[in-house]
Amino acid sequence: MRHIAIALVALVVVVAGCSSDDEAATTTSAGTNTATAEPTTTEVQSTDAPGAATTSGPDAQPAPEPTAVNVGPVEATPAQQEGPYYPVEKLDDRDNDLTVVAGSSDVADGQVLLLDGLLVTTAGDSIAGATIEIWQTDDQGIYLHPGDSNTDDRDRSFQFYGEAVTLADGSWSFLTILPGEYEPRPRHIHAKVVVDGDVVLTTQIYFSEDGSGEDPRLIATVEPGTDENGRPILTAGHIIALDP
Repeated sequence: MRHIAIALVALVVVVAGCSSDDEAATTTSAGTNTATAEPTTTEVQSTDAPGAATTSGPDAQPAPEPTAVNVGPVEATPAQQEGPYYPVEKLDDRDNDLTVVAGSSDVADGQVLLLDGLLVTTAGDSIAGATIEIWQTDDQGIYLHPGDSNTDDRDRSFQFYGEAVTLADGSWSFLTILPGEYEPRPRHIHAKVVVDGDVVLTTQIYFSEDGSGEDPRLIATVEPGTDENGRPILTAGHIIALDP
């Protein structure tokens, strides 16, 4: 099973309340907080553990293990409703590379997106060993779910759901695609945070390039980037903060 290892780029994310429609239905309001992680390089690599850092090349050596970090106080990421399309049956392949399904050589359609970030407390301390779950549409705006009337037409080369375990510095990462749009929602990725087997947060992530009007503190800034082979991809960083 392929996994993706990402060293975090500079992250500037503000998290607080959000507005929603019939699928995402809670609203809170709070002041603006900003948390910034130290910039590093970004690499996409195959490895045996989600998020584990590696280097490549004939003289490759394991990268140093990350250590706990503190990014300073941030406001708690608000909860949003799960929505109707949380997977009924998860694929056997549920790693953090959603662009390729195990056993297939085909690659998902759409703009490849490297989505990475930190899981921290509101005091800014990293949270290790938690599981981040994401689920989303394919490039056509279709979910893998019997409740989606178009699910039979989905991109079968796309994984739709993935999991990543946070490292000592709280980092997590996914290689996915920019979700397709469907009315009336702006593009978004659903996320859950699981700590010690318990779901402690369900929320959503939106994207800067859409101009969606969603609360800016839940929007990940999308920027152009490249993978380790120099191919163009999109990148986005996001901090998820939990009340202690």
